[in-house]
Amino acid sequence: MGKSKRLSKNKRKKKRRTHKINREAKKYIDLMNLALSNMNGNFTYEFTNEDYVLYPYLNEGFKKGWKVLKSKDMVKELSCNSLCMTISILNSSIAEKEFDKLNPLEKMYLFFISYMLEDDKEGDMRFALKKADIRILIEKKRYEKYEQENNARGMKKSLKYINDLEQKKKQIIDSNGMNKLGVGSLFGIDVCNNVDCEFLHEYKMSKGEKWSSSYSKLCLNITDIFKGIVWLIMCLSYGNYRSLHNIPKSKRELSINLDIRKIIKKADILLIPTMKMYDNELFYENNTLDRKRKENISKGEYWVYKDLDIKNNKIYKRSIRHLENKHYVVAFMDLYIDWKLPEETKEKIEYENFKEFLNGTGKKPMLKEIYKKKKNIGGDERNNLSENIENSITNHWLYVHRDRIYDMIEKWV
Repeated sequence: MGKSKRLSKNKRKKKRRTHKINREAKKYIDLMNLALSNMNGNFTYEFTNEDYVLYPYLNEGFKKGWKVLKSKDMVKELSCNSLCMTISILNSSIAEKEFDKLNPLEKMYLFFISYMLEDDKEGDMRFALKKADIRILIEKKRYEKYEQENNARGMKKSLKYINDLEQKKKQIIDSNGMNKLGVGSLFGIDVCNNVDCEFLHEYKMSKGEKWSSSYSKLCLNITDIFKGIVWLIMCLSYGNYRSLHNIPKSKRELSINLDIRKIIKKADILLIPTMKMYDNELFYENNTLDRKRKENISKGEYWVYKDLDIKNNKIYKRSIRHLENKHYVVAFMDLYIDWKLPEETKEKIEYENFKEFLNGTGKKPMLKEIYKKKKNIGGDERNNLSENIENSITNHWLYVHRDRIYDMIEKWV
């Protein structure tokens, strides 16, 4: 084969490879636009084929997010949301599949798992000063609003906050960024903030105008895209829509009506008792095993509730060390007892509430709906997603591996 023919063949291969990459990139760019339009109806920064430069980063995030989801060491505590039960169930359902079987929507969700895990990174002095300037600008707008409303108390509060930020800026400048006492929040990375997002992607954005523009758009809209992706997944799962494009962009509420008792019966969900429940005799049966369980709590050998038997109104205690070596959805229990009541009365009411849950009597705990609600985010009114858990017996949900449950109980219970 001649040299010119080999070059021509290589060009055709390269062209086909480029077309394939562009097709994949378009798929995810379109998904981001769809997520944005479902969250906000309309938006200023629409992604186009000029933003295909984002695809390698998104693709890297799909793989990284999958590793995070499967990691024994990482607690899947995602930032930028108030949907702990919804997110935990999503994490569990996606983790049960094979990576190659995931659809583009689920892969986009994995990208956000890789990006939105809490991080201890810090920005530099330049970053901290920029964040301070933005906070001052937002507060000055708030001050002007208070001024128009003739709200003297609000104006006074805003001025105090602005002066405090100016003092913090001075401290950072005078110490050349070395004195971080009381100004740590300005250095800390908040992945939900577009300024912090741009700092994290500073290297990529420095590659040129095209890269800078695309990553700026991504950072400015990153929380809305994430919430839109979650909304789309939930609408397909619970809204009886045949395709993503059938979901009305004006839709603000999604009925779910998920009976928490029923999903605890079917799924690998662990209920983690409160410390009062661990210590309360009422939550133990009069047998050798249960007496030993209560005795071992003081030694840090915790048990959890698992396997709800609805027919017999019973849920079983399982020692954490005897659980299977895998991930679980865990829910931290909170039976909401009035703190003003005497201690003995609180213990009895807590137990009675728990028995009602087991028996299915009284008001059933249920994930009723998720819905869009306007919220001030970074000085702008934007849609946020919230979940409505009626008659809840829990205060937080997570998706974690068995080996991290001890640490979580020590830290939070």
